[in-house]
Amino acid sequence: MTGNIPFAEEPNNINLAIQLAMRNFKLPSIVTHEQLSQLQVLCGLMNRCWSLNVDGRPTADDCVSEVKRMGRITPSGGEGEGISIATSVEGLLSLGHLDLKNGKPDEAMKRFDGVLEIARSNQKSLQEVRNLFAQGEIYTARPGKARAKGGSGTLRRLQSEYERIESSYIKAKMAYDLMEDQVGSGDAALRLGEVRLLRHNYVDAEASYREAREIYIRNGNEVGAVKATVRLGEIRIRWKDDVEAQVFYSEAGTIYDRVGDRFGTANASVGMGQVLLLQRRYPEAQAFFTKAREIYKDIGDQLSIAHTIRGLGEVQHFQDNDVRASEFYTDALEIYTLVEDPLGVANVSLGMGEVLQLQRRYPEAEASYIKARAFYDQIGHDLGTANATRGLGEVRCLQKNYGKAMACYVKAQKIYNRIGDQLGVANATLGVGDVQRLLHKNPEAEVSYNTARVIYNRLGYQSGIAKAMRGLGDVQLLQNNCDGAFAAYIGSRDIYNQIGDPLGAANATLGIGDVQQLLNGYADAEESYTEARITFNCIGHPLGSADATWRLGDVQHFRGNYVQSMASYLEARDIYDQIGDHLGIANTTLGVEDVRRLSNEYTKAGGLYSEVREIYTQITDERGITNANWGIEEVQRVQNTMRDHPLQEYLYTKGFSWRVFPIE
Repeated sequence: MTGNIPFAEEPNNINLAIQLAMRNFKLPSIVTHEQLSQLQVLCGLMNRCWSLNVDGRPTADDCVSEVKRMGRITPSGGEGEGISIATSVEGLLSLGHLDLKNGKPDEAMKRFDGVLEIARSNQKSLQEVRNLFAQGEIYTARPGKARAKGGSGTLRRLQSEYERIESSYIKAKMAYDLMEDQVGSGDAALRLGEVRLLRHNYVDAEASYREAREIYIRNGNEVGAVKATVRLGEIRIRWKDDVEAQVFYSEAGTIYDRVGDRFGTANASVGMGQVLLLQRRYPEAQAFFTKAREIYKDIGDQLSIAHTIRGLGEVQHFQDNDVRASEFYTDALEIYTLVEDPLGVANVSLGMGEVLQLQRRYPEAEASYIKARAFYDQIGHDLGTANATRGLGEVRCLQKNYGKAMACYVKAQKIYNRIGDQLGVANATLGVGDVQRLLHKNPEAEVSYNTARVIYNRLGYQSGIAKAMRGLGDVQLLQNNCDGAFAAYIGSRDIYNQIGDPLGAANATLGIGDVQQLLNGYADAEESYTEARITFNCIGHPLGSADATWRLGDVQHFRGNYVQSMASYLEARDIYDQIGDHLGIANTTLGVEDVRRLSNEYTKAGGLYSEVREIYTQITDERGITNANWGIEEVQRVQNTMRDHPLQEYLYTKGFSWRVFPIE
């Protein structure tokens, strides 16, 4: 690898240096060597081979298995026997590919420029050079995996070639098919899937991977089949299809275990962890991420260790254990920073933004999204930039900064369109619809939700269809189209139930209850809210449970069941208080005061209306402020009447009063 004997860095008498090192149990340095340290996995394997504990050394089979999956690199020149630097096209391509994988795009471009020079000197055409690039698999350094320290222009120059490369692979696939070359046809289909994945064309990428997998299986090519299988697992995860993704990752894990590929086993375990996250089987997901982390530790792959720690953070995040999630994210961030991986830093910052957003810590969430976007911009990761920008839109929307939120969603929409990510376009369009709905631009919101639904339908993304239908239900409800709203919520709930998403189904059920309440179907509404609350409790979603309980309080309030209503409001307020949801606290406290007032407890009522108004003022909730002011005025009016007219006071205390409800 280096072309030098061990301890070549020692001055003067190398033989003496080696003897002294052996006596002091000192091993040769590999991490400090610039070229050798690029292969972190190889470094880890070498360290384990040199272990003073014989039992801790890998077997020959382990070594063969791990070396097979390592990147290739041409030996560098040394001062010993003087191994020459490779000047062949193949050698430079291998070095360039390795540079890309290790975050050195500028060095990679120098290698590729060298290939161009060699090609020109041999009078080769530019298209032939592109084909050599494809054969060298330089495009497998996907933006989603890239670890570039800078040079967004370099990555975008590579991305600009994807269309030509895709065309080349299509032609190659056709040629292999005509020649009935199954090996070549499978390889071309696999690489075609890679390029389409780079272009965010997930539908066609999946089709290519499935074709490659079938060809490999038919011809007994287990190595090729498992590569395609893992990619299919990644795509199904993106589509939130946990059932098929689980089949793919389970199959891949079985193959990797059988052939003794520990790194492959770890990767399959990470995939299984992601599947189990979708299935809300959190203890099992944690076990798989932990298993993968231990293998990566054994191998010495720091970057992959950071990925698994981030996965463990997601497990905690989805269980609403945001304190523990933040600890995992912080640990992952330290590793990403240590190994100078800006993509990892960006991904963790994006995850932290989501955690802080759920904690209602909106200014901090906004800062995390901005940090993530800056790192994505630095490395030219357009998909990451779009995702972070969309996250900014969400948090600004929650802060009622609708102008900036709309700008973020539109910007994300444009980036998704440019890179051809139709799923991203649909998600951003959904966000645009949310802002339009909140600004009471209902016709425009309806158009946005329908546009998103059409895209989701085309992609076959059921979860997205359900979200768009729920948004349509909200718009229809705001326009007092109860029939339309009810149909949309029912459709959304049915899809969520079909794909096994209890959280989505519970949220849609809340919408159904809202329609029923508006139509004065209080008994049906109470049943819907109770059903939703049970689901939220089962999946451990406190915010949803509080929202359902608060709505139950409203229904019981309107039915005149003040004792039950008071209990529901107080229960919901306790949950909101635990999770730090100030809007929820204000809404339920307003309910408590209204029940006291309507129960003729005027000596108790009124004290909290001012506090509620203050909360609404802080979070700029105009409707809440209006309701609180109305409550204050009503209590003062009745108290003044009772003071001035003793008979009226007697009648009020005996329950003879008008039931007046607050503004909805």
